[in-house]
Amino acid sequence: MKIYMMRFLTVFSAIFIISCNNGNNENIIVEDQNPVALQEKSSLARFSKPGGNLVDALYQELVEKKPELNSLETELNNFATDTNNTQNIFYNYNEKSQHFYEDATFLANQIKDSVT
Repeated sequence: MKIYMMRFLTVFSAIFIISCNNGNNENIIVEDQNPVALQEKSSLARFSKPGGNLVDALYQELVEKKPELNSLETELNNFATDTNNTQNIFYNYNEKSQHFYEDATFLANQIKDSVT
C-alpha cells in the first residue's frame, strides 16, 4: 500500500511540475473583444441606413481583419465573373446553333422536288 502511494505521489508531482513549466511567459496581446459593429455608436448608424444588417457588418469586419476571408471573398467575386463569361460563351454558341437549324429548316422547306 505504501509503494502505491509513493508511486501515485511521484507521478502526480511530476505531472504538476511539467504542467507548471509548460506555460508561455510571453506577454499575450489581447485584441479588442468588442467588434466595431457592436459598439454603441455603430448600432445607431446601423438603424439609420436602410437595409442595414448587423450580421453583414460583423462579417465585413472579419473580412477586413483576416486575410483568409479576404482571399475567399476575392475568389467568390472572380467566380461570379467567370460564370458570367462562361454563360455568355454558351448563349452565343446556342444562338448560332439555333440560327443554323432555322436556316436548315427553311432551306429544306424550299425543296420542290416531287421525289423527296
